[in-house]
Amino acid sequence: MTSLKRKLRQMTDSQLVTEFNAGEPGAFFVIYERYFPILHYHVLHLLKDPQACQKILVQAFRTVTIENHIAEDKPVKLLLYLAVRTLTIKHIKEAETKFLRSLKDYVFDVTQTQMSTDRSLANYVDSQARFLPKKEKTAFNKVSIINLPDYQ
Repeated sequence: MTSLKRKLRQMTDSQLVTEFNAGEPGAFFVIYERYFPILHYHVLHLLKDPQACQKILVQAFRTVTIENHIAEDKPVKLLLYLAVRTLTIKHIKEAETKFLRSLKDYVFDVTQTQMSTDRSLANYVDSQARFLPKKEKTAFNKVSIINLPDYQ
């Protein structure tokens, strides 16, 4: 390990931000090493999706480093946690919306299929009723065994 890496690893977050903003890319690497593992653990625990987790973390670090500059007025730890939190919530909402849409489509398809099956069955029973003996046929016509609405 070089002396510069050792020196950077001993710095505080605010010192690392100052070094990064002054043009030292190694400072960002130390920030990344410091916060990536814990952020990764939490996001992966929430989402159970390694690819989504990776995308969120990459986007969070990009968000914090706007045009190779990190804001110095707030702690970098806070900026990272806020970015990760916002991106994770956004991902969950998008996944929920996608799931609800697919569920709605599925329920509609099943309902349409069930209505078609019910109508087919009712038509079959009605067509077979003509073969019943006269007494049973009269009873069948008087009592509505299947009371289905008309499905178009």
